Amino acid sequence: MVSYHSSRIKQDYIPNLRQSFKAYDAEQTRHVANTTPDRSVVDAELSALRDILFNNLPNDISTFNKHKKLIVASYDLRREAAVEEALNSGASSSLKSRTLWISICLFSRVRVAYRTFIEIAQTLPSFGHIKFVLVPRPAVSPKPPQRPATLKQTLGMLKLDLNLNITKKVLGNDWTVGKTEERFKNLQKQNLNVHAEVQMLIALATNESVKSDLFPYFGCSKLSCFMCSRFIQAYGRFTTRGCHGRLFKQWTVPNADGLLPGQSDRIARALVSVQKELKKKLKESIETHIRHERTSVVGGSSIVSKWPENTPSRRSQIDQMEAKGVHEKVLERFRRSVMLQILDVAGSCSY
Repeated sequence: MVSYHSSRIKQDYIPNLRQSFKAYDAEQTRHVANTTPDRSVVDAELSALRDILFNNLPNDISTFNKHKKLIVASYDLRREAAVEEALNSGASSSLKSRTLWISICLFSRVRVAYRTFIEIAQTLPSFGHIKFVLVPRPAVSPKPPQRPATLKQTLGMLKLDLNLNITKKVLGNDWTVGKTEERFKNLQKQNLNVHAEVQMLIALATNESVKSDLFPYFGCSKLSCFMCSRFIQAYGRFTTRGCHGRLFKQWTVPNADGLLPGQSDRIARALVSVQKELKKKLKESIETHIRHERTSVVGGSSIVSKWPENTPSRRSQIDQMEAKGVHEKVLERFRRSVMLQILDVAGSCSY
């Protein structure tokens, strides 16, 4: 798993974690007089990760082992409740400390996935019969389009005018047209991302092993974003656990070579459908109240949300209640089945 994520660790996780540490350390230096005993303990906990991240390790240590040490150190910090409270939710937490906590959680995801994998393997009796296929990382252009659409052109696609009223309605009273255009221009320079659902769908569309008996469900740790959900629906056949309805920046579909016959047209039609749904969603969101929020403590930020009742915590509670209800129903059916079998056996013996 470390080798599989090596490029992302090198290009994204390490630079982001270093930047977060530098910003956090600079803030702590400015407020050194206000340091509390609890914060000193937290800083001592952070020192192990900081040393691996910035200090030169022995020359004979491989890149794999360095990445492994960083992942384990981040994972150990993530499990410390005192560190989480101090950086993320405590009274003394700040934007810089919360950003550092997010970077630590992102880095630890590899080990979290590994531990979950081990837990499932030790729980399911049929685990030995399961086949695992690592999906290759898709080829994505590291740079955005050379001539991305301007804010005026983008609003024109939605049949909206670029004016002060639209700007204030979307972003708030503190924003001007010029400030909005500059912000939009900077956003257009960000790298594109391929979400897991898209990656899986493209991989299956290029694999000869896809058969009619394949279970048509993508298991995801979180609800799918708006674009992934609409893309999967338009493609057909597969489903996920649901959609949280939010739009993400830098969403894209990778370059796909070797698609199976008919798959290129099917994917193209799905993308056209996503584009139509996206235009409808964006225009609808601009015309109504917009709620900005994050999807998770360790995930990226979304652009808009229309359904305040579908916050991550609320959705999680609903999922837990639904899962508990299904579990109780299955358990009750199992008990009834066993009881009927016992009664049948007892009746046979009596006879």
